[in-house]
Amino acid sequence: MALVVHSSSPALVTGDKPRTTASFTAPADSLLVALVSSNAGTTTHTMSSTGGTLTWTSRVKRDILDSGGNVPAVEIFTAPAASSAARTVTATSVFGTFVTLKVLVITGVELSVPVGATGEGSSSTASLTPNVYTSTGKNSLAVGIAADENQAGAVTSSDVGYAWNVSGETSGIAVHKAATTPTPGSTVTLNFNGSGSRLWNWAAIEVLAAPDLPRAAVFRPTGAVHRAASW
Repeated sequence: MALVVHSSSPALVTGDKPRTTASFTAPADSLLVALVSSNAGTTTHTMSSTGGTLTWTSRVKRDILDSGGNVPAVEIFTAPAASSAARTVTATSVFGTFVTLKVLVITGVELSVPVGATGEGSSSTASLTPNVYTSTGKNSLAVGIAADENQAGAVTSSDVGYAWNVSGETSGIAVHKAATTPTPGSTVTLNFNGSGSRLWNWAAIEVLAAPDLPRAAVFRPTGAVHRAASW
């Protein structure tokens, strides 16, 4: 089944904690992917939502406690949405004061095992295109987030991106590939494009597609012959 980033995905929100999305209505049996960043230094994010109970799972994170890590904490959560309902999603940080949240609504996901490979890292390269993981599933989708400690200006991406740049806080971008990766075992990259002096933390996940349902076989009895009516 084809993975689609659904049009109900709410806009990125950023500012003092906590941050809450606008109300949105995701289709039933979709996956919510929350891409979160804060100025906490350590990943102390918590997720909550309205519109029915959702179970949020942290899939990958990167912070200053990781070897070579920088200050902005980045983390990716997922939650399956079994039913369609109007809801909001909120992210906050225990130690940080500034939070960014982008929620993607993705349909066509294998909800029993929605995430395959993950990756995380840090860099001082201004325009960064890391190998984020090696794909494990057929027709999977790469999703990621990167935050810059230096807040060195606007960030763009050759992938589909949702950027922020807040003076005195951080700059960064949440991204996903425009197309899925067809073949398992592929090296997958994401692009975080900045200029000047950067101190990035980034994280990424592979969203797995639900398998295509086999076509139903048409039963034809052996030796069946059509006979014309006789008069």
